[in-house]
Amino acid sequence: GGVYMLGMEVSFDAPHCVVGAGRVKDQWGRSQDDELYENEVAGLGDRLKVVDGNSVDKVSVEELQHLMCGPKGTCATLVLESALTGRLYQVRLSRHIPHPRVV
Repeated sequence: GGVYMLGMEVSFDAPHCVVGAGRVKDQWGRSQDDELYENEVAGLGDRLKVVDGNSVDKVSVEELQHLMCGPKGTCATLVLESALTGRLYQVRLSRHIPHPRVV
């Protein structure tokens, strides 16, 4: 049981941008520095656009947290916009970090 996070930190205010992604893991549990990591590496400042098919351009941080959190071992599919190129890319991340405020 319990609620688990993806390990991606985003800005408090919309549009939500990546401020930390060092603890994310792909659907196989591999971190971004693993050569077999299956996703594009999320960059600082990249804008989070979609979580599991839900646009998050204008949602509150609480609603975003609700979308990003879930049961341990489940995955979320995110669409992000690169801060450097403006290109959209998709990552599939595992929920693996216990949420500190939800028991």
